Amino acid sequence: MARIVFLVCGETGAGKNFLVDMLCEQHGFIKGEDFIVTDYDGVSQKLESQEDDVRYVSIYINVPRQDRQYRAVLLRGDDVAAYHDKSIEEHAQYMVMKRNVDFDYSVRNDDWRKALKVLSAIIYTELKLDE
Repeated sequence: MARIVFLVCGETGAGKNFLVDMLCEQHGFIKGEDFIVTDYDGVSQKLESQEDDVRYVSIYINVPRQDRQYRAVLLRGDDVAAYHDKSIEEHAQYMVMKRNVDFDYSVRNDDWRKALKVLSAIIYTELKLDE
């Protein structure tokens, strides 16, 4: 039976690492093994390389642009110009992803507590389906 690896992606400031760190802390998962935090290209590469012993589940963390900017620049301390450049670059990639629905799940993260509950439900549902 293939093990499940969750690919978590989203634009800069979406809270990907924060949510995955919380899941790992609360449920004993291992970041880098059970969860891979990546970008759109990383998800595409993993899905194309489909390993026989791994089933990838992709989760897009969706956050309004203003919230992402606030988190990245004001809370995390990212450089405004660097954030702006990265945001523009990512926007085109993620627009393609959203248009093509190139993910298994989309989780809105405008409230991290709710997002964490939804992610937990997704994870345990997928793990149960795999039994």
